[in-house]
Amino acid sequence: MTFIVSDWVFSIAAIFIALEMARRTTGWFIPSMIVVALTYVFWWGPYIDGIFGFPGLSLETVLYRSYFSTEGMFGQIARISWSYVFMFILFGAFLVKSGAGDFIIELSRCAAGRFVGGPGFVAVLGSGLMGSVSGSSVANTVSTGVITIPLMRRAGFPARFAAGVEAAASTGGQLMPPVMGAGAFIMASYTQVPYVDIIAVAALPALLYFLSVGFCAGGSYAQPCAVSGTGYPANR
Repeated sequence: MTFIVSDWVFSIAAIFIALEMARRTTGWFIPSMIVVALTYVFWWGPYIDGIFGFPGLSLETVLYRSYFSTEGMFGQIARISWSYVFMFILFGAFLVKSGAGDFIIELSRCAAGRFVGGPGFVAVLGSGLMGSVSGSSVANTVSTGVITIPLMRRAGFPARFAAGVEAAASTGGQLMPPVMGAGAFIMASYTQVPYVDIIAVAALPALLYFLSVGFCAGGSYAQPCAVSGTGYPANR
């Protein structure tokens, strides 16, 4: 078998660059998991007994599958990300920068602000609407959380509870059609099921998810209050 130095150099460099980019954007957790998974395949997997034991692959095979094959970083999932998901993420960023995010928050306040536990419902509804166009949990939390978390705090929600409500609601942004992060595009590519059919089937589970989070957010700390016609939660 021919040993080509340039292939080894570029494949190893690409993996390290991907790890560094992941570290800069998500922190140390994801890169650490990647390193553990890669080293398990070619290094310490054979030394484990039981169901987690693995016969192992050569380093050359691991680098090939990570860099050259369709299973690696330039495979089908990456192609979906740069061809389809990128356009929706760019569209969501444009909406946020253009002021549409503020409009979504105000719309949510008008729709749910006067219910008992209204600030919690506003956070859930705003995250659902923002998630439908961004498809990103992180972008959803950043764009809506700066408004909804202080709103819930002023209404009497405990700080941790307000942060938990926003985190849970914003996580549902990846479940809310039509964008759904990269999940819907990957499913459509692998299963050959039309994208429209996938988002149509996903609509009801997404609504049920936000409904359950809304009940927890609006009901856990909420008591009726006549202040400004809103339902403010009780301090506990």
